[in-house]
Amino acid sequence: MGKINWQMKELPAEKRALMKKMIKEVSEHENSQFDDMEKFMQHGTTTVRKHCINVAHVALFLTTKFGIEVDEEAMIRGCLLHDYFLYDWHDFHIEYLIHGWTHPGLSMRNAIRDFNIGEIEQDVIKHHMFPMTPFLPKTKEGWAIIFADKLCAGGETVGDRVNARREAKKYTGPRALKNVKTTGDTQHSKEEGKNADRIRRHGLGITHIGHGVLRRHRVAV
Repeated sequence: MGKINWQMKELPAEKRALMKKMIKEVSEHENSQFDDMEKFMQHGTTTVRKHCINVAHVALFLTTKFGIEVDEEAMIRGCLLHDYFLYDWHDFHIEYLIHGWTHPGLSMRNAIRDFNIGEIEQDVIKHHMFPMTPFLPKTKEGWAIIFADKLCAGGETVGDRVNARREAKKYTGPRALKNVKTTGDTQHSKEEGKNADRIRRHGLGITHIGHGVLRRHRVAV
């Protein structure tokens, strides 16, 4: 590990350019189905494609900030393809009940088939669900995605709740009447207030960290 850059708040311009280059490369590859992942939802309102981009971005941010030397292109490529399973796991299907355990292997096989990925990318994809899948990664790139994926999953999941809470605050407290334009809105405001109270009582925990990371680090897609 090199010197930690405590002052770094976002990716330098050259790292952002690398991200865009890699997204374009993966998206426009001859056999790529990367853009098809936009059809499937991952967490909340975040699609699988967007989630994979978020993870690649955060992994690059973490390794850059903490001075960890990695093969950045291989790491980003692996992150972009780590959920390359190509189905909607929210649909009811008997095989999807064990999606959390099986999709890393399936994603890796699909990525090998369509992109002929190397050993680093395979390590990143195959082990990104650790410790849910009890196999340790063999590379620094593989460890980077473990942290990035957890942060992004939490941030994406809680993001909708945080946004809903902000919206619901319009209908709670002493300022509530200012947000009720007509008598017909009164019942709606009460329901929004109840939703806000439920959200406030819900323990969001460490997922706030992921939400904060995603709010600060955005990349053009």
